[in-house]
Formats: sequence, structure tokens, C-alpha cells
Amino acid sequence: MTLIDEIWLASLIHKGRLLDPTAVPAQDVLAMATCDEARAVL
Repeated sequence: MTLIDEIWLASLIHKGRLLDPTAVPAQDVLAMATCDEARAVL
């Protein structure tokens, strides 16, 4: 899977689990894939 697919899937999993389409905003998903990921690697 590509990074874009992973981001999309992460947002769908959280929204589906909580049954709330506004559960994880796009900004949070993007942060998970960039800033938070970089912080986890260090």
C-alpha cells in the first residue's frame, strides 16, 4: 500500500469504529502520517 492508502485507511478505521464521520479530521490524519510518524522514529 502507498502512504496515501494508509492515510485513507487510518481515517476510515477510526470513523467506522466510532460510527462518527467527524471523528478524525483530515488535519489530524495528516499529522499522524507526518509529524507524529517522524517523532515516533526518533
